[in-house]
Parts: sequence; C-alpha cells; structure tokens
Amino acid sequence: MLDTYLTQALQDYLATPAAERDVAAGAELLLRLNRNRILYNNILRNPARLADKLEYELKKHLQIRLDGLTLQEVSEMNQKVIPAAAATLAAGEPGKPEPNGGKPHALYHGKRPDHDQLPEEIRAIYDQGGELYQRIRDTYNTLMQMADAEPCDRYEYLKILSDLDRRYREGWERYDHYTAPEVPTEAKQPETTAEASAEAKPKAEAKQPKAPVETKQTKAKDQQEAAPSTAP
Repeated sequence: MLDTYLTQALQDYLATPAAERDVAAGAELLLRLNRNRILYNNILRNPARLADKLEYELKKHLQIRLDGLTLQEVSEMNQKVIPAAAATLAAGEPGKPEPNGGKPHALYHGKRPDHDQLPEEIRAIYDQGGELYQRIRDTYNTLMQMADAEPCDRYEYLKILSDLDRRYREGWERYDHYTAPEVPTEAKQPETTAEASAEAKPKAEAKQPKAPVETKQTKAKDQQEAAPSTAP
C-alpha cells in the first residue's frame, strides 16, 4: 500500500519555489523512495550542483505514486508490456505482407472487401493502423536502449507503449469484427383517413334499414287514411 503521507510530502516539496527548498529534506525523501545512499550523500555534499537532479528524481517517483503504482508494480508492468509489444511488432506492419506472402501471426485480417461501405470511424482504424504501428516500434526501440535503466526510469515510456499497444489491438479487433446494426423491420403503416373512410362507408350503409317498397295497395291505403271523413 502506498504511503499517502510520503506522497503529500513529495507534492509539498516540489510545490515550494526552488530557491526556498530544503535540499537536505528533499534528499531524505528520495532516500526513502530508492534506498540509494550513495546518491543521498552526494546531494548533501553538493546541494547546489545536484538540486536539479534531486527535483527530476522526485518528480519521477511522484508521477508513479499519483498513478497509484508502487515500484514493484512498475517492475511487473515492464515484464508484461515489453513482451506484448514485441508480439505486436512480430506480426508485421499493416499493408506490408511477409516475404512468404502471409501473416501467420498477424493481429489483423487485412482490408475488408466492404471497407468503403463501413462507417467513417471504422474505416479510420484501418487508415491509422500503420501510424500506430510506427509509434509502437519507436517507443519499443527507445525502451530497448534503456535496458539497463531502473523500471522507474523507464516508466514514462512503458506507460506510453502500453497505451499504444492496447489501442492498436483493440482497434483491429473492432475493425475485423464490425457488423452493421440490423435495420428493424418496418411496422405496418396505419391506414390513411381516406382509406379508412372508404372502407367504413359500406359498413355504415349496410346497417341502415331499407326503405319499404311502395305498392298499389299501400298507396291506396295511404290515400284513404289521408281523405277527410264525411260521416255526420
């Protein structure tokens, strides 16, 4: 577990203007972090000359602690990130086939036949793959030149390499396996008002009672009922 008081002490020291810092106190903080007594004694003997070196070392350790890591975890990170990036580089650069004509260890399947029909952000993954690969290779080579350095000195580049390699792998996974979302089946459109009215009209007419058919008998009967009575 990280000592939060030590982290706060580092922040307070570095927040103090350089001219007002207690170099001996800063050297004591660094000794607690790296156990390097030789460097500690050198700083005490030459505080003015090694003040910048002390600041650099303290900033380096502070960043690691602010990222929530211990020096042991940085060492473990080094053992994971370097082999993963090496495997990425061994798969070959996108768009440049291996001499045998294939990519047996490739992390990607090449350009899709439907590439031009893909959404813009998916097409961009393919277009940016080569650039990411180059950045992975450059950062990896930088770390190889720092092979003898302590993990805490390599941390800044390890963090960059880890992020680049993750983005590269996740990007190809997304590109290779992207499928367009299914278009939902169109719901049945409601009938228009005109169509509904036309359909309802015959039904309404069918419910109306038929008018009686007028015959000679009914006509005579009606006339007889309508005539005035002559009875006294």
